[in-house]
Amino acid sequence: MKISQLSLLFFLSALLINCEKNENSDVKPDAEEESVEPEPEVSEEIAKEIYFTVNVDPLLKTSETENWIILHNSDGNLLDYRSYESGDILVFESEPINLTDEIALTSFSYRNSEGEIRHTLKTFLEIKKESIWNFKPFSSTNYNNLTGEQIGAFDVTISNIIKPFSFETSDISGILPDNENFRINTGNTATKTHKLFEKSEEHMFSIFDGNGDFKYTFVKNIIDKDLLELDYSDFNEFDIFLSINPPPNGSFIAEVYGLENDQEFVGRTSFLLNSLYAETDEIQNSINLGYLNRFNKYQTLVIFNTDDYFYLYENYGNIPENISIPENKTITISDQSISNFSFSTNVNFVRKINEFVYKQGEIDLDFIENNWQIESSNSEAQTFEGSIPEELLVKYPEFIVADLVYTKTYLYLSFGSYSEYLQKRFVSAEPYGKIRSQELISFQK
Repeated sequence: MKISQLSLLFFLSALLINCEKNENSDVKPDAEEESVEPEPEVSEEIAKEIYFTVNVDPLLKTSETENWIILHNSDGNLLDYRSYESGDILVFESEPINLTDEIALTSFSYRNSEGEIRHTLKTFLEIKKESIWNFKPFSSTNYNNLTGEQIGAFDVTISNIIKPFSFETSDISGILPDNENFRINTGNTATKTHKLFEKSEEHMFSIFDGNGDFKYTFVKNIIDKDLLELDYSDFNEFDIFLSINPPPNGSFIAEVYGLENDQEFVGRTSFLLNSLYAETDEIQNSINLGYLNRFNKYQTLVIFNTDDYFYLYENYGNIPENISIPENKTITISDQSISNFSFSTNVNFVRKINEFVYKQGEIDLDFIENNWQIESSNSEAQTFEGSIPEELLVKYPEFIVADLVYTKTYLYLSFGSYSEYLQKRFVSAEPYGKIRSQELISFQK
């Protein structure tokens, strides 16, 4: 009996010890004794955003200059700057925190040639973020070879001209070389010698006579050493006229070019229909510019210059409906700084350019010219806090921002808003020379 009780006691003791072991096996060890490998840190990389792209046309000439693009946000903080060459595609990225809805682009060009150093900067404000721009040539056509090589020369004599007069000769490529407009106050006969080119199949002779009329004639198949004798009484009147009344007390220039169907709008590279250079005090009546139905597009140029301002009208396309030269226009500059330029004017304008210039030395010897133009919309203030990167200031030590002096403001009067202008010039794939028209007043300091 005692043995059985003793055996039962041993059995219960063993069972109790075993249960304690099982319970203790579920208890976690102290933190100091626990060995846990640390989790790897996850680096959160901030995604960058493409905010601007520039496609540099392979035909754009960059070999004679060093070229840079500088980008700032609208707060004036530098975003990026890079050099570029023809054919480059530049994609600009940044963290979103650095970006604003609009950016500013500055093109910086350096040229060192034959004793002349030139730094040319153009800044365009108010560019929409994520824009894609195209840096392209002015024209896709080489007009230097429209008429081929020189194959000789010819003389032309025109008699019975109503004096005083001006006389021009042109072919499909524009005014003939060595041909300068002139006015004769005595006599009624004019003689000129012109170069002859292999592809010049037709020549136009245009005269502004003493009665204030433009007349013309065409001559085909001129050959080397020809002696042409023309009578002004056989000249023709133009099909359509546009009347202009220049204001007094200024100088006046007018030119009209007629373009064939496949010709691009590149300055002065087509038949010259009209040409006049005169002081407005000499002009007794309105000027009637002449157009011909044989052409389907025209370049019309009108310039009026006074001591107070300069007016330019340049239209590519149809015959203008009206050209009205502004009178008595003024500007008052209240702040001439690059960063906070401001002014007031009685001119209604759609966009503007302010120009800052520094010049020193003698041309072809040690000449330096630094020119910075800043383009923006139609407000009377221009704010640009951006600075030129230090690397470029060190690389081009002759360019010193503090030396620049305000010299001129260009106020554009028509042919689209600032944003429309940027679209035509940089976003459109068309060469700018094919679509460019402008009307402006400029004021010089």
